[in-house]
Amino acid sequence: VHSDSLLTAWGVRKKKRTVKFADEVPTVMPREVNSVNACEGTWENIDITVDSGAVDTVAPPSVASHVPIESTWASQEGYCYRAANGQLLPNLGERKIRGVTQEGSAVGLTFQVAEVTKVLGSVSKFCEAGNRVVFDDSDPEGSYIMNKSTGVRTKMHKSDGVYKIPVWMRKSTPMPFHRQVVP
Repeated sequence: VHSDSLLTAWGVRKKKRTVKFADEVPTVMPREVNSVNACEGTWENIDITVDSGAVDTVAPPSVASHVPIESTWASQEGYCYRAANGQLLPNLGERKIRGVTQEGSAVGLTFQVAEVTKVLGSVSKFCEAGNRVVFDDSDPEGSYIMNKSTGVRTKMHKSDGVYKIPVWMRKSTPMPFHRQVVP
């Protein structure tokens, strides 16, 4: 039986979407230019809990609040997620962010916005976007997400029994540095 709707533990999916968590730009490392830090500005640390049971990558409205929430078919049609306690959580739209991993790699991430308590990174969405997700406490390489086309790995760390990826995103852009010219 073919259907445009799929019933999942987190809600009803009406259309297939791809969330990208890929290294889209070259590695970004903080650098000094004439003793002026080129990475100044206010940064937000986003701890993404990697969740194999999440149908979408979802974040609360308080995360990346300086980025506008974009309306989507899911938010317009009343799409809801189902929390572990059975509560329905309406999809409020989506945010698209760019950030930097602890390895210094630039990443792009689209997440759905709902009244969840923390950011949940969907393993299925990471895999759909061309990544491999490896959970392994015994391997010296540890647990990671690897972009299959580039081979770049993003390490996950285990905290309180769950795997997390810290991502930093700039909240404000620094003022451009202009060299003073002395006549």
